[in-house]
Amino acid sequence: MCTNGLHHLLDGIHNNVGAVNDDEVRAILGYVIGIVKFHPHFHEAEPGGYAPSVFADPANSFHEKSMLCRAAENTCWFVSVNCASPGSPTTSAIVRPDGTLLAYQPYGKEGLLVRDIDLSAATCLLASRCTTDAMAS
Repeated sequence: MCTNGLHHLLDGIHNNVGAVNDDEVRAILGYVIGIVKFHPHFHEAEPGGYAPSVFADPANSFHEKSMLCRAAENTCWFVSVNCASPGSPTTSAIVRPDGTLLAYQPYGKEGLLVRDIDLSAATCLLASRCTTDAMAS
């Protein structure tokens, strides 16, 4: 995230949460970052390649199915951010912690994908089973 974007995010937290100090803002960001996994990528179309039209169609790239799996196996929100390009075989998407799709950006179409999410839906329960303490046992 660019520095300017981070300042806007911090201002938004201060304005929406109320009077909070920088340590409280860092705690809020740490909480959100822990339960929302961001996956930026760029998947450019290959000449003559398959151009999908519906998210998670069996003919699409494995990336889409892996997004659904990553969210479900870690019980966290998974947000995949792709740069729009004509014929791109992947797109931006938001996946719920249960592995179901909340929304996706139409393939190859520029735009901003924005949705409200329920942070409490992400328990990270399954992800928490894999700790250094468990590995030491």
